[in-house]
Amino acid sequence: MSRYLRLLPLACAAGVVAACGVSPNPRFQTIDAYVAAHNRYQPDSAVAYFTQDAKFVLEGQDSAVGRANIQRVEESNAALHDQLTPMDYVESGDTVFVHTMGERNDWFGGLGIDQVFHKNGMAFIFKGNQIAEVRVKPFNTATQATLDSARVAFTSWAHQNRPTQLASAMPNGQMGRTPDALNDLRMLLHEWSLHRAATTPTAD
Repeated sequence: MSRYLRLLPLACAAGVVAACGVSPNPRFQTIDAYVAAHNRYQPDSAVAYFTQDAKFVLEGQDSAVGRANIQRVEESNAALHDQLTPMDYVESGDTVFVHTMGERNDWFGGLGIDQVFHKNGMAFIFKGNQIAEVRVKPFNTATQATLDSARVAFTSWAHQNRPTQLASAMPNGQMGRTPDALNDLRMLLHEWSLHRAATTPTAD
């Protein structure tokens, strides 16, 4: 997740399944199905795996409560072509811990980062067979340092060259979630990628 979520093809749960897409635990299967819908950019299908009053919590940042708000998060993720790669599932009581969670999207890619990893992955708390809460852990230290450096370089360039678009894309320094804001962000990231390519020395 930018701060929010995204993916590639669905990954194996390492140490739990022998082949991708084959999870014997029903809760693992629910997570697999949610991630698959997320990665297909289908917000309606993704939120169907949540309870009506579910919570989506980004630890240290913000949260979304209720299916309608979680769907808005999913819509933003879909707009940024977010892809999640979950691995290493462990169940404890009503909670499934995904100890490794990789994420790719247009935001990270536009900054020049192929994939990021959330520290200790994500926790899925269940009520029956539905997801009642998702807790997204912070990035690991190395990933956060790389992301911070790339973000500073991008925003400095955009502030100097495209201040109006930057203000729309990242009001108050935070990523906007409206369609117009996300369109402006994608345009800025495209220009930033071209700028980086033009100014990066090539090997002789």
